[in-house]
Amino acid sequence: GCVLVVDRGGWYMVFCPPSNLWQPVVGGGFYGVRRGGAKPQAADMYGRGIDWAKQTVESLWKLAGDPRPGMSERAIAALVKRRESPELKSFLEKSNSKPTDAILGGGGGADAARAALARSWALVRIDTEESRAVVRRLLDHGDEHVRHVALHGVSLVRDAAASERLKKMVVSDVPANRRAAAEALGRIGDQAAVPVLLAAATNADDRMLQHAVIYALIEIHDVAATAAGLKSEEASTRAAAAIAVDQMPGGKLEAGQVVPWLSAPDDTLRNAATWLVGRHPKWGGALVAWFREQLTSEAGQASLEAGVASASRLESMLVQSAGNGEVQTLIAETVNSENSAPAARQLALRVMAAAKLKAPPQSWAAAIAKVLESDDESLTASAVEAARAIPAAEMAPAGLDKALVKIGDNAGLPPEARIAALATVAAGGAKLTPPQFGLLLSGLTADSLAARAAAADALSRAALTPEQLKALAAAIKSVAPLELNRLFAAFERSADEKTAHELLASLRDSPSLAAVRADLLRQALAKCGPAIQKEVNELEALVNVDAAAQRKRIEELLPHMARGDVRRGHAVFYSAKAACTACHKLGNAGGLVGPELTHIGQARTERDLLESILYPSLSFVRSYEPVVVLTADGKAINGRIRDETKEAYTVATGPNAEVVIPREEVEEIRPSTVSVMPAGLDKQLSEQELADLVAFLRNAK
Repeated sequence: GCVLVVDRGGWYMVFCPPSNLWQPVVGGGFYGVRRGGAKPQAADMYGRGIDWAKQTVESLWKLAGDPRPGMSERAIAALVKRRESPELKSFLEKSNSKPTDAILGGGGGADAARAALARSWALVRIDTEESRAVVRRLLDHGDEHVRHVALHGVSLVRDAAASERLKKMVVSDVPANRRAAAEALGRIGDQAAVPVLLAAATNADDRMLQHAVIYALIEIHDVAATAAGLKSEEASTRAAAAIAVDQMPGGKLEAGQVVPWLSAPDDTLRNAATWLVGRHPKWGGALVAWFREQLTSEAGQASLEAGVASASRLESMLVQSAGNGEVQTLIAETVNSENSAPAARQLALRVMAAAKLKAPPQSWAAAIAKVLESDDESLTASAVEAARAIPAAEMAPAGLDKALVKIGDNAGLPPEARIAALATVAAGGAKLTPPQFGLLLSGLTADSLAARAAAADALSRAALTPEQLKALAAAIKSVAPLELNRLFAAFERSADEKTAHELLASLRDSPSLAAVRADLLRQALAKCGPAIQKEVNELEALVNVDAAAQRKRIEELLPHMARGDVRRGHAVFYSAKAACTACHKLGNAGGLVGPELTHIGQARTERDLLESILYPSLSFVRSYEPVVVLTADGKAINGRIRDETKEAYTVATGPNAEVVIPREEVEEIRPSTVSVMPAGLDKQLSEQELADLVAFLRNAK
C-alpha cells in the first residue's frame, strides 16, 4: 500500500493563510508515497471478491486480523452486525474459556500483534454481555497495547464489573494504561476506588497521569474520602487530594490547609499550593503573614536578591492577591521601609505596576512619591512604572505629580527615565514647559523603543500649546511607524488648519507614510474644514497601494533576499530600528502583541515573510486578528483583544500600549482589516537589512 498525500499548496499553513495575493510557487497536488522496497500490493485489498453474507463467525474472526486494513475493517463491521446472533454468542463464550493470551490468536511478530489489536477493537465494538466478559479478561493480557484497548472498552461502557482489576492496574501498569485505568474508575464512579486513586497519586510521576488521577477523584465526587488524602504523609497525595477537593461542588478547602504548603520542599506540593492560592484571591488576608516572611526574613530576602524562581512566583502571587486590603498595606509598607532589601522594594513596585487595580489605595501613591523624592536612582525606573498605574486624579493629593515632574526635569538622570516620568504626568492632560517638550520631542527619535513609545504617549495626551503642535507637526516626518499613529491624538483638540496642513505635508514626506492609519488621521482632524479633509483623502490614496503594485514591489525585492545573512539578521531583529521584539516573542524573550516567531521558518517561505513585513494587513494569524471597537462617544479603537472580563475589554493597540474599555461603553465590535503591526518597515530598513531579517526568520526553525 501507499500513503496518499494531499498538498493544498501554500494557501493555508499553521492555521492561517500566508497571503491574499496570487502566488505562482504554491501549486499543490496529490501524491502517492510508497516505501522503497515495499512488497507489491496484495490482491483484493477491500474484500470485494468475498461473499460476506456466507462467512461464518470463525472466518470473520480470522479476517478481522487480516493485515489488509480494508479487509480487517469489513470483517469487524460484519461481526458487529451479527452481535445478536446465537452463533456469535456461542463463539464468544468459548473464547472466554480459553487462556487469556490465546483469546486473540497465537503467534508472534508484527502481524500477530496487529491482528490481536484489531480483534480487541472488534470485541469492544460488538458490545454485548458476552463480548464485555471477554474484554474484561483482556485486562490481564500480556500485551500492554491490548490491555489499553480493553481499558478503553470498559471505560466507554462504564463496566463496573471491571472495577477490581482497574484498581490494580491504576497503581501497577505502564503509565499510559494507568491513565486509562484512572479514567475508567472515574467514569464508573466507584467510591471504593478513592483510596486506591490517592495511593496511585503517590508515584504518579507523569504529569498526564497526575491529571487523570485528580480528574477521576473529581468525577467520583466523594468529598469526605478524598479529603482524607490531605492528611497523607506523601506530598504528591496531599497535592492531588487538595486540587480534587477544591474542584468538587461542596468541597471546602481552607486557606489554613494550603498556605503552609507554599514553603514545602516538595515541588509537586508547592506548585499545587501556588495554583490553589491563585484560584482564591479572597485568601489574601490569610497569606499576609507568609508574604511578609518572604519579603522580610533573611532567607526570603536572600532569594529575592538572587533572583531565583521563587521570587517570580512571589511576585505573581502578590499581583493575584493585590485586591486584598491587608496585602495592599504590606506592599506599601515594603516600598516605604528603607530597612527592606532593595530587591524587595523593587518587587513591591513591580506588583503595584502589574496589579492594574481600578482604584489603587492612596498609600500606594504616597509610597511611590516617597521613593521618587528620595533620589534613590536604583528604584527610580520601577517607581515611575508603578506611578503609571495610579489614576491622574489621585496623584496630586499624594504629591506624586510633583515628584514625577522633578524626575522629568532632572538632567542628571537617564533620558529614558525622565521621559517615562513626564509621560505619566502627561496622561492627565498636563501642560509641558519648553524644556519638557523638547525632551519628549527628542525622545521620538531615541534609540530606545521604550523611550520612543513613552514620548509618543506623553505628547499625544499632554495639553500642547499651538506652537508646540506646530513643532510636533514638523517633527512627525522623522517618527518611526510604531509611534506615528499614536501622535495623531495630539491634534484632536486643535482646529487650526495651518497646523493641520503642516502635519499633512510632513506625512507626505515621511518614510513611514505607508504606516499612516487614515481613519485615525481623519478622526484627529475632524474639526478642520473641507480643504483639510480633501488633503486627507489625497494622502489616503497615496497610502492605499493596490494589489498589483504590492505584487510588483514584492517581485522587485524578492531576488535580493538571497543576499541575506542570518547573523546580521539577528542584529536587525533585536535592534530598536526594526523593533520586532516589541510585539513578537522568539525563544524566551519578546512581546505578546503579535504571533510567536520561534519556529516561523518551518511554516513560511521567503516570499511569505517578505510579504508579511511589507504588507502586514494582507493576512492575519488565527487568534491574532485585529478588531475595531466602536464606543458610545464615537471613537473607533483598532487592535487585538488581549483580555475580556465581565466588566471590560483590554485591547492591545501596539507594543506596550493597551486600552481598557468598559463594556457599557462598547457599541459594536467588528473585524478589522488593519494589522496592529504597522506597514512601512521597508522604508526604515535598507534593502540589505531587509534581506538579513528575512534570512534570520527563515532560519528560525
